[in-house]
Formats: sequence, structure tokens, C-alpha cells
Amino acid sequence: MNNPLKIDAETKKTFDITPEVDNEDVEKLGFCRAQRDEYRKMLWRERVELIIARRQAESKDQIVQIESAKNVMSHTSGIEQFVRAIKVLNELIAELESIVSE
Repeated sequence: MNNPLKIDAETKKTFDITPEVDNEDVEKLGFCRAQRDEYRKMLWRERVELIIARRQAESKDQIVQIESAKNVMSHTSGIEQFVRAIKVLNELIAELESIVSE
């Protein structure tokens, strides 16, 4: 798998993103750090919602159990997606930090 900046280089080429319209590397780094912080918050929210859904799945009401099972699946999927996204952001941040510190 290509590293994130190689993927971005392909995107820039495809859409003719030139230096005049692109962000500075330090701005990209700041954005990625902020985005990672937001994704971490959303990951925590998904985890809390999963806890709630699992507790509600213990209800004696069958309809609540069914809806809770759907919520458990949904929040499990959300957690998986945020974990992957944060890992990609960590890679991108590391790449950008090495460029910015040069």
C-alpha cells in the first residue's frame, strides 16, 4: 500500500492541484492533527454508544433488544472505521512532521 503522501501526490496530479492552490506543509500538519483529535472524540462517542446499546440489549422488551442489536452492529462498524482513519492520520502526521522538521 502506498504511503498517504504518495496517494495525495496521485490525487494532486489527477486534479491538477498546483502549489498556488495547495496548502503549506505546516498547514497540512495542523489540519491532520486537528482532524485526528476530532476522530478520537468521535471514536470515544461510538464506544460510549456501544456500551449503552449493549446494556439496552439486556432489556426484557424484545423490540428494544432487536433495536439494540442493530445499534451494536452500527457502533461496532463505526469504531472499526474511526480506528482505521486515526491510524492513517497518524501515518500522514508522521510523514508531514518529517517534512516540516527538515
